Amino acid sequence: NSISELNFTRTRDESLYKDYWGGPNHLRDGNWSSRNLPNNKYFDMERWWNQSGYNLPENLQDSYFNTPELKNFIKNSSIVDLGCGKGFSLFCFMLGWQFKKYVGVEINEEYLNIFESNLNILKKKHNEFKEKPLQLHLMDVINYEFSEEDNFLYIFNSFGRETWKKVMLNLMKSLEKHPRELYICYDNSAHADQIVNNYNFKLVYGNYENKKILLKYSG
Repeated sequence: NSISELNFTRTRDESLYKDYWGGPNHLRDGNWSSRNLPNNKYFDMERWWNQSGYNLPENLQDSYFNTPELKNFIKNSSIVDLGCGKGFSLFCFMLGWQFKKYVGVEINEEYLNIFESNLNILKKKHNEFKEKPLQLHLMDVINYEFSEEDNFLYIFNSFGRETWKKVMLNLMKSLEKHPRELYICYDNSAHADQIVNNYNFKLVYGNYENKKILLKYSG
């Protein structure tokens, strides 16, 4: 069974995370600047959570986006996974959704190598993965330049407030240059208040209690 060969190991146990798990409690409450941690990452439970199968894509597809208009919008849009890690969440979108393009941004080269290894395994098992246009970027998320087709962002809470500010600054520049409909699929949404209060986004799906939400840019 080739699927058993996929690598979504509990990365919280890897040495890269020692500064997070060994640090003070406020490292875990979303108020810590990610630039003070290795690789500019806010190390919460993101990586190993993504292995659980408890994910947002399936719920969204069955509910909010289950209309002909929105399905057509998806077919003309790219989705960007900021902090894509070893690929679990982006694979969920690739398998069940029909985006025009799938984009993964990850600062950790080791994780991207594992992502590509996982993808090669999936391609042998599922033809669907061979046909999906995918771009991977080895870079800090604050350096990613959003294109006019990037209408969906998927984010688990993989970085802190300082990084969020820089990401949102780049995103708002893109929206100013190319006004468009845009959604943020946000899991474990620790910084949702920052986005809604400061950047003209509104909650259109989910609730803040379970921290699995969809935000839409309201201009």
